[in-house]
Amino acid sequence: VELHEVAIAIDKIDKKGVQVLWNSFVMEATSFAIDRDELARIFLPLNQDSEQANYIDALFTHWLEETKEQCSSARYIDFMEIFLAVIFCSSMTIEQRARKIFETMDFEQNGEVCLDAFILTLKSAEAGLLKVRDKTQSPSQSFSFKESQHIEQGRKDQGGKAKTNHHSYACPASEHLIQHVGRVWFDDCADGCDTFNEEHFVKFCLDSERDIRWVFEMYELASSSSADSDLELEDDNISPIQTTCSSQLSKNQTNQNVDGKEVNDDEANGGGGGGGKGGS
Repeated sequence: VELHEVAIAIDKIDKKGVQVLWNSFVMEATSFAIDRDELARIFLPLNQDSEQANYIDALFTHWLEETKEQCSSARYIDFMEIFLAVIFCSSMTIEQRARKIFETMDFEQNGEVCLDAFILTLKSAEAGLLKVRDKTQSPSQSFSFKESQHIEQGRKDQGGKAKTNHHSYACPASEHLIQHVGRVWFDDCADGCDTFNEEHFVKFCLDSERDIRWVFEMYELASSSSADSDLELEDDNISPIQTTCSSQLSKNQTNQNVDGKEVNDDEANGGGGGGGKGGS
């Protein structure tokens, strides 16, 4: 995996730093939609000099430009997209990253996550990981999601895990695709229940046969330098949700816009944005 050069601001943050960043966000921001000054204040506890402050400023500029690809009038960026990218690119173990992601999904802080919260988080993760990758590198050097998959809900293999039906598109994951992937992953994680708890989610993420584990492993080796990836991808114009299932299949050979402050204020109150601000 190769990350965009601005990812130097968020790459390989340790467990303590990730928590400090979240606590700073809770203290400094009023919603998930943040401006340039808010992002600078959120990262201030992790910044030691002016050079790091410049990295954060460049990160905001990049994120806003990417956001404007979907919404030309955007003035704010979605912090949850950045925070989930921070988690995936952190130096934490996969289990630690899974537990931190669960905290962001636990909107009600009751130890249980429902389908809506899971899909909202998946949307933010998709958007964040797409923005953080380096799109200028050749396909064999960058991480992106190559093919979209239409998920056949309810269809199970002999092991009881959801199968996927693969169709190739050279475009970011659609709302429809994210909904399908989210439902299949949720059903597998919740095992038929309406919610899942932290231990269910951690077990799901640690399962080597799951697509989500493959994503964790890819970003575990991510670098904002010029490290090559072992993947041989065919298309550089693709997104995180679009590759997980197809890439897993090839390995095994068997198997939001941030449109203004008002919208995101609603999201911060549970209507979107990828996570609950109460997590810690």
